[in-house]
Amino acid sequence: MLGTPSEYSTTIPFEFQGTGRDFFRIWTVNLFLSLLTLGIYSAWAKVRTQRYLYSHLYLDDTPFEYLANPINILVGRLIAGTLVLTYVIAPEFFPALSVWIVVAAVPLVPWIILKSLQFRARNSAYRNIRFGFQGSYWAALFYFMTIPIMVFAPLVLLSLFMPGVIEVDPEDPAMLEQQVTYSAISGALFLLALPFFPFFLQRAYQYTIAGSSFGDARFQFRSRVNEYVGLVFKFIGLSILLVFGIALVYGIGVAMLFAVGVGPQAASIMVLPLVLPLYLLLFAAWAAWKTNLMYNGLVIPSWYTFKSTATMGGFFKIYFINTSLIILTLGIYIPWAVIRMIRYRVSCLEFVSTQPLDNFLFNEDPEVNAAGQEAGDMFDLGIGL
Repeated sequence: MLGTPSEYSTTIPFEFQGTGRDFFRIWTVNLFLSLLTLGIYSAWAKVRTQRYLYSHLYLDDTPFEYLANPINILVGRLIAGTLVLTYVIAPEFFPALSVWIVVAAVPLVPWIILKSLQFRARNSAYRNIRFGFQGSYWAALFYFMTIPIMVFAPLVLLSLFMPGVIEVDPEDPAMLEQQVTYSAISGALFLLALPFFPFFLQRAYQYTIAGSSFGDARFQFRSRVNEYVGLVFKFIGLSILLVFGIALVYGIGVAMLFAVGVGPQAASIMVLPLVLPLYLLLFAAWAAWKTNLMYNGLVIPSWYTFKSTATMGGFFKIYFINTSLIILTLGIYIPWAVIRMIRYRVSCLEFVSTQPLDNFLFNEDPEVNAAGQEAGDMFDLGIGL
């Protein structure tokens, strides 16, 4: 299929040519019709939105395509909605069902994730060649259920034992001692679970990317677990610094407002705009580091690689402007915010090849071609890269 790689190297940037004004028209119509039809039109809204975004995303002067059928999306959402309503309503009438519904969700959720990934891939195309996803159900069960249960179960216990959840009488030393013990145990469980979190992140991306393909060319994911360990601990370090920063800014701000006679509730509200940028900085750091680590580890062996150069400062600027304008316009700026974020992400992404893109010949994967509009077409949960 592919020739021998040469020393030639070319970088092809991705381009996004959508505009906030055009997307605003689509967004307003979608919102109006979805409300008018009590959500039924949301499936068509999803297709209209994705087709616009895909058709304005270019690589080597060629746009991507979104091929989903809204009827299939609607059917999948009705099934998913029925399952959620069953979980919420059934225990009210049959309390014993609660445990069985949770047990049934363990094998069901990975299947839905798998079908959603298949849907996303099989309904995406470039140069008339479809993407595909060949991940297995058992791998999805392990990566998206077994590992998360190992990681997050201690966190659930931690939330149950946090001070304030269990009522404590300050004058009862025994109860205070019990509270301290519970918190210490929960904290220890959290520390034991923490090393599994980078492993979970890396394996989740490994499953999603390595199971994907473009025609008959399979992707690989080369970012290692130790890189995700570094990502998580770097994020924890920044979080600790920002917590102190937020506490300092909040404390000084409230104290200054108290000094001029502002009440406690009003002072707290007035200080929030000062600490919001610090929260946004934390989100920006995570987005930049995670995005670069994911895309820089994505390759089509051994001729194609991706290069992502997103920065914390770049994401922070987008988050700050988008958040501020969405608040000031009471949500009207949302379509422009979406386009602004996509433009930044795409501007930081390049495709690196050892030969011009036209020199490579990709063939339609027989598995994708045969099953393209079938098994993967009932669930669209927005799961993807």
